[in-house]
Amino acid sequence: MSRAELDAVVTEHILYLVVLPRKGSGEFSPFQGFSINTFPVINTIQYICTLPTTIGELFRTRDEALRWRSIGLAGYAIALIELDSLPKFDGGLPLTCFVSDRDTREEVERHIVETGWRGWLHLTTDEQSSSVPKLWDFSRAEMFAWSRRVAEAAMAEKSASASTPTTLSWRAFVKWPEETARIETRSHNITLPTETALRSFTFVLAKANKPLAGNSDDEFALALSTAADELWRVRHDAEADHHVIPGSPVLIVATPSIYRHLSPNQFSRKATPPIKRALRNILRQRQYTAVRIEGDEVKQSKAELKQMLEDRTAMALIGVRAEELAAYTAALSVSAASLGVPVLRCPPQVDRVRELLIRLAGMSRSKLPNIERRNRLAQNIGKSLRSTVPNLLLQRIEQHQHEGIKLIGDTPLELMPIDDLPLGLRATVSRMPTLPGNLLMRQGLLRTPLLLQAEELSKVLIVRAFNRDDPLRNVLVNAIQFINSNSQTKLELLVVDVANKEEFIAAFNNFDGHLAIFDGHGAHERTDPQGTIRIGSIRLNPFELYGRIHIPPILFLSACETHTLEGIESSVASAFLMMGARSILGTVVPIDGLKAAILIARFMFRFTDFVPFLRTMFPWSQVVSGMLRMSYVTDVLMTMEKLFSFGEDAYKRIHTAANIAINDFRPGWFEEVLASLSAAISMPEARVRDTWMRTCYFTDTLHYVHLGQPEHLFVVPR
Repeated sequence: MSRAELDAVVTEHILYLVVLPRKGSGEFSPFQGFSINTFPVINTIQYICTLPTTIGELFRTRDEALRWRSIGLAGYAIALIELDSLPKFDGGLPLTCFVSDRDTREEVERHIVETGWRGWLHLTTDEQSSSVPKLWDFSRAEMFAWSRRVAEAAMAEKSASASTPTTLSWRAFVKWPEETARIETRSHNITLPTETALRSFTFVLAKANKPLAGNSDDEFALALSTAADELWRVRHDAEADHHVIPGSPVLIVATPSIYRHLSPNQFSRKATPPIKRALRNILRQRQYTAVRIEGDEVKQSKAELKQMLEDRTAMALIGVRAEELAAYTAALSVSAASLGVPVLRCPPQVDRVRELLIRLAGMSRSKLPNIERRNRLAQNIGKSLRSTVPNLLLQRIEQHQHEGIKLIGDTPLELMPIDDLPLGLRATVSRMPTLPGNLLMRQGLLRTPLLLQAEELSKVLIVRAFNRDDPLRNVLVNAIQFINSNSQTKLELLVVDVANKEEFIAAFNNFDGHLAIFDGHGAHERTDPQGTIRIGSIRLNPFELYGRIHIPPILFLSACETHTLEGIESSVASAFLMMGARSILGTVVPIDGLKAAILIARFMFRFTDFVPFLRTMFPWSQVVSGMLRMSYVTDVLMTMEKLFSFGEDAYKRIHTAANIAINDFRPGWFEEVLASLSAAISMPEARVRDTWMRTCYFTDTLHYVHLGQPEHLFVVPR
């Protein structure tokens, strides 16, 4: 594909620009950090999911559109813009749709008239407006009519100035007939994302006779599973499950989160019992239903609940949390509709493993950790995660364990075992953080694809932030240069040493490539809500640089704890995501400098000796997952070789076979490694498995996490 053809895939998208009201601007919700002025536009975001993602969808059948979305090539492009920033906006995609409300309509209308861009459409939710079309009344057919008027006007203008008149060949609009889904809507946030995905393809859901409001988690899990089954049926009928590129998500698993530093004890001791009860319900919620009344204290609980419901402050707190969850649900809905996949939303108790995570992170920070104890603790965390996921949802996850699974949340579900192996290695996994909430809204709503040719990955920026006497200063650069000297395709390396904030900004802003590496020191103190990297004599949280720095779409962070395991609200990785990165390889615990350099160098080798020879489009998530799997095999084989001395020839033979199995997407690649080890050291496979889990389960490879939206980023052949 040419660069022009690649760009055309993106420029087909319709940018939906939702203008936020001034009221609440600059204020943030207390439990998850959403901008307060996003709450009034949640229904707007949900409705946009019934409109087309691209102009191309207007000329495709519903089944064709579903296949395009399932690959990751046609997600929604929704952006939120502050009203005060509107006068500065003069770009967007070729077809941009502004959406206003009662408070913003007049200023949006004035800006569009003054700017005079032909490709701008204005819709509003203001019911009093007679001059601007209503969002709720707008349809695919009207979107087609508008886009045709824009195209015809542009062609007429071009013909008027050309010596030879230009004729326009226009494809026929394809109507999507309404079809009744085989499930009923449950009218609940839990199932709304999957239901929104169905509605996005013009499926109609009847209202259920019984609302989803029970106390049982099993009832919620059944509703989630039933909705997922219906969407999978629709995908199957559209043959989307036969067109998915290996690694493209077929399932979203989401876990809600709140700020980790919050606890009921932090609030004023003068708080009334109803307020304390409301805070406990919010901060310590475990089941899908926040307020549960059960056991021997039913009478007392009902009395406390009555007091809470009658307390205005307590109910205001619960109301704010409800709005946060609605915003979170809207982001999940856009993700589900963009990919045409179901969302399995886990109960909050899945996020309640933090004490175990703190212990594992602390053990990993030790200079001489007890390896077997650390492996057991990592396995216990995985078992704890499994025990909190309802069985019906767990069965669905296991059903797709060899495919792409998108995680949305701040819980490291990558550690949950599937047949002993962590999910992050078993499936093709990436994770989108949900803290702070504004990051989720920024990344989760804007899902345009990025298609890169292999040669566009050959230009690599290394931002190096070590002191000159630091023993790690040259390790990564030397490792990559060694790989480069022995590769068929050469990388163009740009190494920039930085010693202060200004040099750090300049290094990124002067780079026009797509891939960068930060090589330096990072840290995240348990008592600090912000992670930092060291630049010269200062510790910097990149959020400070928002609006001043350009970050390329792919970023590797070769530094310690850039997205710490126990979960926080402002990590180094999340800051870079907020500033525009789309795929980040971050670190959850301290990393060994030499091993980190080897891992990053192996990625560079993959870019030079694997990616250039691709014959088909390849999702970036699969590039990263494949490399992490091969790195994990290295970790395991090196440990086993030290224990059993099976020799270099056997090592190479087993590793080569494993690499081939991984690149061929064979589901049992790791079981093949264990079987080969069993034969090489003449030990029963059960004992080999036991040795692996005792000695090299939580290896250096599991110190990394893949963050962002790589499901919309592709490497394509020329």
